Amino acid sequence: MDARARKVHRTQATAPGAPLLRAAAFPIRFFVLFAVLACASEAVRGGPGETAWVQHLFLQPTAALINALEPGEHAVVAGRAIASQTSMLRVTRGCEGTELLLLLFGAILAYPAGLLIKTRGLIAGVALAYGLGIARLLALHYPLSSAPHAWEALHGLVLPALPLALIALYFMSWSAAAAATTGAHGGAR
Repeated sequence: MDARARKVHRTQATAPGAPLLRAAAFPIRFFVLFAVLACASEAVRGGPGETAWVQHLFLQPTAALINALEPGEHAVVAGRAIASQTSMLRVTRGCEGTELLLLLFGAILAYPAGLLIKTRGLIAGVALAYGLGIARLLALHYPLSSAPHAWEALHGLVLPALPLALIALYFMSWSAAAAATTGAHGGAR
């Protein structure tokens, strides 16, 4: 590094507010990315893409799992609902787990890591979020059919919070590994 570059580097490192700006960079990037993704998601709500997303990727696999676990249920997808012999689970906006994916994408894309590390994090994270979305729908179906009084508490508190906490734990684990990898290689890969 030449003398001018060292001077610029030293000036940037000691500029008033520089540590605060560095600390705020990730939350700001995350908020902006999440806002853009959420707006894009809202723009396609109710369209054929969202219908395909919800019905083919979430509802049909969930109905198939219900039928595999309990063939007598005869679960079928009817619009945005899973209808069976014992319940009618209406899946409203957000219940399928789209917001988990948006949070995950925003966090990983905002994190200061290389493209390969981010890609690996997204692949594993999307698989986790997808599995949690299906598990949430299964977990909503069974109490609705067998213990409707417990359904409201599960629907309103436990089942939204648990997948969110698991995604947050995944991100914390991934970002710690990404930081270790980045630090071990002297830069983002």
